[in-house]
Amino acid sequence: ATGGSNATNTTDYANIGTSVSIANGAQTGLITITPVDDGLVEGPETVILTLAAGTGYAVAGAPNNTATVTIADNDSYTASITATDPTATEAGTTSGEFTVDLGTTNTTGSAIVVNFNIATGGSNATNTTDYANIGTSVSIANGARTGVITITPVDDAVAEGSETVILTLAAGTGYAVAGAPNNTATVTIADNDTAGVSIDDVSVNEGDGTATFTVTLNGAVFLGTIVSYSTANNTALAGSDYVAETSTVAFLGLNGETRTITIDISEDVLVEGTETFFVNLTNATGFAQLGKTQGIGTILDNDSYIATVTATDADAAESPLNTGTFTVGLNTTKLTGSPMVINYTVGGTAVSGSDYIALAGSVSIGNGQESATITLNPINDSEVEAGLETVIVSLASDTGYIVGAPSSATVNIASEDIAGISIDDVVVNENDSYLKCQCSGRGLS
Repeated sequence: ATGGSNATNTTDYANIGTSVSIANGAQTGLITITPVDDGLVEGPETVILTLAAGTGYAVAGAPNNTATVTIADNDSYTASITATDPTATEAGTTSGEFTVDLGTTNTTGSAIVVNFNIATGGSNATNTTDYANIGTSVSIANGARTGVITITPVDDAVAEGSETVILTLAAGTGYAVAGAPNNTATVTIADNDTAGVSIDDVSVNEGDGTATFTVTLNGAVFLGTIVSYSTANNTALAGSDYVAETSTVAFLGLNGETRTITIDISEDVLVEGTETFFVNLTNATGFAQLGKTQGIGTILDNDSYIATVTATDADAAESPLNTGTFTVGLNTTKLTGSPMVINYTVGGTAVSGSDYIALAGSVSIGNGQESATITLNPINDSEVEAGLETVIVSLASDTGYIVGAPSSATVNIASEDIAGISIDDVVVNENDSYLKCQCSGRGLS
């Protein structure tokens, strides 16, 4: 018999011809089926012989006119898998490809379905999310040897780095699975997305107590990210102007997500002017990148220099010469790096240039100092003044300071000059009609 599942003479077993000879004196003759050990997967095949008419014998009736020998196949399909195109990209959506090979052509008369498992977790891409659905099996048609599994990436907006598609063949019907490493293969999908973490700049008043920086994740990032940060001095100093801090902020990975960093600001009474410090982003875990890494914190000073004046030596005299002293002071040490000029006006009953040496109208307080003096030098004249004369210094406003209290001070000038009246002696004749005396004064004004 031929066709169907019947084995083929000379192909599946050694040639047996079409007849058998029974020797004289014998009752039987043997037909031996010797299988050919080929490499084809054929399954069990039959050799069915049916006696045919010939000379010198009659053929028995059914079922004694036919018999069957079955040849058991020792071959099977062994499925293996390779990544025939191991690289895919989101950019431009370049696909990757796996090929499953049975090792020989499928001659079963129907498709062979080969199963596979998809690795998950870690850096593995997710079926239907990161690439188009590939199912869990591939069909190899009758007459074909291989089947193809195409990986078509999904071009998303998530920064996830390169991800892998790892397929491992699984058991099924009609085939065996090759041993490692031929039972698994990998296609890598290259990412085209980035996610940057940036920090803003902040300006606060010294009295606000805190400075709050905003850190923003620009772009989605797979599995999120943890960003490290630390403060650093510029003109503002940790410990005196702000509290140093080193820590982290965590993001879930959503585009536009924000976190805040709050730094404590120290309130003092020093006049320092505007000062700055930094908050530096130093590392981002996972697939995130650092964008603007330095936030500038500006501290606006709320302190001012307050100028006052006092007469630290309020008694001056013409003779013996004794100077007077005004002291112009600030509420705190001058620390701007340059002197501060304090302006003033001069009044009082004493006359500049005649009763005392004219004053400059301003005094300079050096950097690192809190005060400066104004010396009043009386002029020793001969004029008799009525009582003490006064010199009044009054502070005037200008940039860099404000005028506090006391804003004016007085130094008194004492004079040693006194006024006197005298009369002279006169000689006259008796017959003169009158007596004329000369009176004179000294130091009168």
